[in-house]
Amino acid sequence: QEAYLHEALRYDEDRLLDEAGRGVMLGWEAPLMRRHAEALLPEPGARVLNIGFGLGLVDGFLQERRPHEHHIVEAHPDVLAELRRRGWARRPGVAVHAGR
Repeated sequence: QEAYLHEALRYDEDRLLDEAGRGVMLGWEAPLMRRHAEALLPEPGARVLNIGFGLGLVDGFLQERRPHEHHIVEAHPDVLAELRRRGWARRPGVAVHAGR
């Protein structure tokens, strides 16, 4: 697990890939992530926690459901950089926690 945090990850359109080009998270997972968001937040106003941002799929679907608080924990530095680049750390009600 520790080695993964030192491995370079890259975003390629709707895919998050490791150094060998293997999928860490893929865009085809979006329907599953939508269902997760619906199950986790059936009504607006709850607090939610997501461990691992990946492509941000479930986080985007959670935001559509209007949580009161939305916490994202991410350990990988490349993913942290991407979620910050996309502005997640500046969204109202969203708290990004770096680390494990």
